[in-house]
Amino acid sequence: MKFKDRIKQFGYLSTLKTVFKTLLRPIFRINEFKILIIKNHKCTAVNSFVGLITSEKLNQWNEKNEIDGVEYERFSKFIKNNCIGYYIEIENELAAWGFVQTKGTYKYGSYFYDLPERVHMLKNLFVKSNFRGLSLGKKINEARINAIPDGSIPCGFVIPENKYAIRNLKLYGFQEQLKISHTTWFKKYTYTRLDLIKDNKLNEIIIKGFKTL
Repeated sequence: MKFKDRIKQFGYLSTLKTVFKTLLRPIFRINEFKILIIKNHKCTAVNSFVGLITSEKLNQWNEKNEIDGVEYERFSKFIKNNCIGYYIEIENELAAWGFVQTKGTYKYGSYFYDLPERVHMLKNLFVKSNFRGLSLGKKINEARINAIPDGSIPCGFVIPENKYAIRNLKLYGFQEQLKISHTTWFKKYTYTRLDLIKDNKLNEIIIKGFKTL
């Protein structure tokens, strides 16, 4: 993510904290994620304004340089490996995208989570900077959430500093369920801690994905 986009999404203070943490990484590093879920999920119709990402669309965007080579390879891998992608175009220009992963191993930061049965993971929501302020992220979220079958568990891992993402997910019925912290000293010793925010039976399902705990 570009520096100016990070400031827009997280604010100046959070961005400065991130820079400070980056300087400390050779000695000390802590990565925290809040895990949000919808407890009783019911899907509705997907907004027709949002399209489904296909290999043909990826080729088209790549040829027009609307995504770079790294994004092309990553998105291609997503749709070949248990992910459903949604996009929005404005005046034939790619403006926003996001994915939902239905099974397999989800990578968050430098760590891995094996999706338990019923858990569907929201991932890689992005709105291009020149299209922000148009509620495109909300439309992508609606499409992603409604791609998840009734009775399944929509889930998202969000860094605590991303208050906008947390707020937006809560608009759709997400609740903060767990928090996981990975603390590493000297790039060698790592301590993982899982804290319960909501204490209910769904934790038994969510925790199954953390094989090392």
